[in-house]
Amino acid sequence: MIPETPEENLMRCCDTCSALASYEPIIVFGRDLCEGMPFLCPTCEASLEQREIEAARLRIRERRQEIWTETVPARYRETDPAFPGFNQALWEMVRHMSFHKSVALIGPSGRSKTRVFALLAKRAISQDYGVGWCPANRFQWAAQREFHDVDGPNAQQWMRKWLTVPVLFLDDLGKHKWTDTVESAFFNLLETRSGNNLPTHWSMNPDPADVVTQETLSSDAPSILARALDPTGAASARARFAPILSRLLDGTTLIPVP
Repeated sequence: MIPETPEENLMRCCDTCSALASYEPIIVFGRDLCEGMPFLCPTCEASLEQREIEAARLRIRERRQEIWTETVPARYRETDPAFPGFNQALWEMVRHMSFHKSVALIGPSGRSKTRVFALLAKRAISQDYGVGWCPANRFQWAAQREFHDVDGPNAQQWMRKWLTVPVLFLDDLGKHKWTDTVESAFFNLLETRSGNNLPTHWSMNPDPADVVTQETLSSDAPSILARALDPTGAASARARFAPILSRLLDGTTLIPVP
């Protein structure tokens, strides 16, 4: 018989292990509203809660891995800091830096700049930041194809992501050609992200004649960037190039790559 008040203690068999456990019915008009609902003893309830927590953690790990795979090219996902050729000094220099402040890696080819960016992207993804990955030649393709009959929708989708993603990695600046279309789109990218306080991390190979150190970057960064981005000087003569340099430098920590 169902007691009329919840104060009367009842025992009920656990649906999982059949052990008896204290049970408090909810009585409305003489009927127990919980009668047909699953019932677990405290031990089984704790076990179920732990399994649900682990399942949620697994889903988060799987989603992060999916984002990592979708975002960073396979070659750089294989980066191993323990590999003999990896630039460990550079990685130690930047690995704990905040994602909220833009960082630029400036140094010669083959010094692990892109691989370090891949590791930083992995760390950002593991902290559930939205991450974008934009090689300079890919940006050129998207800028020039935004209004193409076939490639336009895909190019526009990439451009929208790069404009709005919380953390963006721009790799190998200077590997693209400064057509008027690319220049305009690139200025818009930097201006939009700067206006929305979105960090943009970028890498660059300097002109071979430039010796890049903390001292030279402190004293003459605009010239070093200009020579790397525009070796012929053609883009520098246009009005938009100086503001591009300014946006790249504004609030950015410049790191000479050892």
